Amino acid sequence: MAVAARDKKLRLFDTRSGECVQQGDSHQGIKGSRVTWLTGDRLATTGFTRSSYRQLFLWNAQDLSKPLATYDLDMSAGMLMPFYDPSTRMLYVGGKGDGNIRYYEFADDQLHELSMYSSSEPQRGLGVMPKRGVDVAHCEIMRFFKVASNSLVEPISFRVPRKSEAFQQDIYPPAFAGVPAMTAQEFFAGKNAEPRLVDMEQLFRDGPLVVGAAAGSAPATVAAPVPAPAAVSAPAPVKAPSPEPVSVPAKTPSPAPPPAKTPSPEPAAAARSATPPPSTPRSTVSDIELTTLRETNQQLQHQLEQATQATATAQSAAHSASSQLLASKHSVVQLQDQLTKTQLDVDSLRSELAEALAKVEAEQGEATRARDEAVRAEQMVAEYREKLQKAEESLQKMENDRESIREELAQAISAANALASAAEKAADAM
Repeated sequence: MAVAARDKKLRLFDTRSGECVQQGDSHQGIKGSRVTWLTGDRLATTGFTRSSYRQLFLWNAQDLSKPLATYDLDMSAGMLMPFYDPSTRMLYVGGKGDGNIRYYEFADDQLHELSMYSSSEPQRGLGVMPKRGVDVAHCEIMRFFKVASNSLVEPISFRVPRKSEAFQQDIYPPAFAGVPAMTAQEFFAGKNAEPRLVDMEQLFRDGPLVVGAAAGSAPATVAAPVPAPAAVSAPAPVKAPSPEPVSVPAKTPSPAPPPAKTPSPEPAAAARSATPPPSTPRSTVSDIELTTLRETNQQLQHQLEQATQATATAQSAAHSASSQLLASKHSVVQLQDQLTKTQLDVDSLRSELAEALAKVEAEQGEATRARDEAVRAEQMVAEYREKLQKAEESLQKMENDRESIREELAQAISAANALASAAEKAADAM
């Protein structure tokens, strides 16, 4: 079981044990993602990028470390819904909220875009008819049921143009019959079985298949092109049959041949047959009526020729309009590709601009830090200058104090000398 989780992971679970056997990083957008199985062990997922760009990934179920291929679609807010048809190996991708359905062919581990169905009516949801219910006689390969904005369900049919009215074996291999190949107890007991298939050629002969509720009940057939559930009673459980194609019972009574259609007469002949045989006295009137009918027939033939010419002109105009429509679609596809490339360039320029802005912000931060450091350095220089000035003032004061001390010392020495002289004189006097 493949699961596209909200944590942007793609996981594979063993349905019997419930263990996760594989996981990997998927779409990195915050919006929803979807996953579907393709042929073999291949997976397809739809999702968004971080910038809301819609994407389509192709995966190998044996290695979910990275996708095998990545496809960028367009820029839109609608979630993509994938649907895979294994009979034709075609992947259909419809967008919720828009009226487009893209379809791709899966071959050689690549998805090759074929075309796109476009409608002006947006779709709120999509569902598909099982393969056993499509119109095989008219080469219908897929039928969608679109939930429109007005809550009505609109069928959308995809047909392959074929001139032959025979059964087309290349686009109708055996399909899933809609009945289980085993019971739930057998499945959880470890039994494996191939799915039960139905032969599409038998549906081509007998009409679409309607499957009952029980696994062992025989499928019924209906003549209507749209299948409906058959009201059958559920029989007692029986042993699951081997995985062989489910045979649709052929209709026993042969239909009665349709009544032969009487060819309608030409306009003039019909008019003549409707006119009663003239009598002998009214021979002149009959000639006049015959002449009138001939003129009317000529007028009708002239009108038929004009209508034929008008039809040919209308067909030519329709063919020209179809050619113009195809050219317009091609131009739209080219414009979408150019828009995609332009959007990618814009995203790249946005990334470069973001990097440049980050660099500018980093450089601005460094410049701000340098300015702050310069201011702090100037403040420190001012402080050092102030301290130096105070030191010079202190030194000058100390010099002044030293001179004062010297003068006081000189005065003290003079006073001491004077006292010494006086003492000597006193000693001499004594």
